[in-house]
Amino acid sequence: MSEKNAFELSRRKALASLGAVGVASAGAGVGTSAYFSDQEDFSDNTIQAGEFGVNIEFNEAASSIDQGGIGPDELGDWYNLDENQVMTSLSIADAKPGDTYDPCWDITTEHNPGFVQLEGEEVSDEDGSDADIDPNEISDIADDSDFESLGESENVTAIVSFGNYDDTSGEFMVTNESQEFVGLTALFDALQSGWPLVDDSGDPVQIDPGDVLTLCIKIAISPDAGNELQGASHESNVGFYAEQARHNDEFGN
Repeated sequence: MSEKNAFELSRRKALASLGAVGVASAGAGVGTSAYFSDQEDFSDNTIQAGEFGVNIEFNEAASSIDQGGIGPDELGDWYNLDENQVMTSLSIADAKPGDTYDPCWDITTEHNPGFVQLEGEEVSDEDGSDADIDPNEISDIADDSDFESLGESENVTAIVSFGNYDDTSGEFMVTNESQEFVGLTALFDALQSGWPLVDDSGDPVQIDPGDVLTLCIKIAISPDAGNELQGASHESNVGFYAEQARHNDEFGN
């Protein structure tokens, strides 16, 4: 796990879930909660204080990984629960053309309505040359400069969507316009400064107590991608940041 695993925590603000993100295996707390007001007391993986809370849970049913039935990521246990673990751990290590990765999280608030922001940072982004793959043994690759990373490749897209997931039908209904990024570096460059969940008018989405908002990051590698992605791997950090909605006109600004 990278040491780059903390974001700033200040008054009336809390980081609810944080971890390395790529996408081959995942570990998530059964439910990561953060409670806060003007004073915070951190113990036992929970931030306590005041009458506002946010809870982040990995949505196993809504999440998926597809490597065409031949990838080790799909065959293995890529989702694990650890009741003592606050962090989510996902990493792309064996990506191939046509693969898709779609991790999702459920966001709920407690006691009072709140606003949520997605945050993240890239930890590592390596191509085949970093994996010591011999370009002479791969067709269409003349030398190390022909390799591409998942962060830089135009054949890799990441779509951030949020909305409502129906447990009965298994359908994910996107309620606001999704944001698409080309290359994973573009995604995490945007998340570095924070990506507030806003509606189509640009106003922060208010999550009321009892409501569940599902957020998904769908990463897709084009079937047209070639051998330039051989040996590519990627890791990033992702977290959720929340503030109470009441008397808060500056969120996301």
